[in-house]
Amino acid sequence: ATLGFSVADVARQVRAAIFGLEAHTYSADREDIDVRVRLDEESRRRLGSVEAMWVASRTGEMVPLSEVA
Repeated sequence: ATLGFSVADVARQVRAAIFGLEAHTYSADREDIDVRVRLDEESRRRLGSVEAMWVASRTGEMVPLSEVA
């Protein structure tokens, strides 16, 4: 909390890294294609990759996940 993070902030960023975040919807030939951004498959399978993540505070400061969770 002193760094400006809530539990929901951290959870949202970790979830986005693992399950993806919709970055754009591309429309072509009457079909929508969702573009999702997430960690690559190998990184998503390794706990060490998640532990080494950095998360953004509400002010935009990047902080290692290990310092807030």
